[in-house]
Amino acid sequence: MAAVGLIVQSERKAMQAAAAPIPVSTVTARYPEAMDPLTGVVTVGLSTATATIDLYEDFLCPACALLYDAYDEQIRAAVERGELRVRFHLLPFLDRFSNPVGYSGRAANAAIAAAEGGKFVPFYSSLYEAQPAEGSAGYTDAQLLALGQALGLGPQFVDAVERQRYVPAIQRDYQHALATVGKDHYQGNFRTPTIVHDGQLVTYENQGRLIDWLRPLLDEAEAATTPAHHRPPPR
Repeated sequence: MAAVGLIVQSERKAMQAAAAPIPVSTVTARYPEAMDPLTGVVTVGLSTATATIDLYEDFLCPACALLYDAYDEQIRAAVERGELRVRFHLLPFLDRFSNPVGYSGRAANAAIAAAEGGKFVPFYSSLYEAQPAEGSAGYTDAQLLALGQALGLGPQFVDAVERQRYVPAIQRDYQHALATVGKDHYQGNFRTPTIVHDGQLVTYENQGRLIDWLRPLLDEAEAATTPAHHRPPPR
């Protein structure tokens, strides 16, 4: 009986943890952000930025969280300096790996809805800084709604989450990614995270180790747009 009691207590604690609020990230954005309701793509940064990258991610992807942990601060700093613009493609690549299925798409839909309300960056950061485990249920719609409301998002956000407003756009972007990036670079397959710059994959790891990719990319983009006699010395 004692063993049964411990099992029940453990299950109860797991249920309580699953219903806990998502911790709100302290990350803030000092640059413009916009979303395209037809494609679901969220763009941050200035249109005059020297370099633009497409970042393909899934909120349930552990490798995406590792990339976030290692480079998000550098990416945001480059965006703030006006050097970089980022197009976020939030994909339901791992939908089948949550239980029940569908967390990746629901999280992406909520993040796009947060972008519509000007709160994409802290919402996005919150989902990675407390990423649920692959194979888990992920966060519920109630938890996603509570996160948005904690960030000051209102009825429009609630409606978008409850109606899954951007799921068709997310699916279109996903299929487009498979048909273009997947076909051109992954022999018809795909993986997250993927970074693309000027139609080329960006190498961000070497034999499983993350490498310094952002500064060389920015320097190369700057060199390509700056006359030789105006270029600064190599860093």
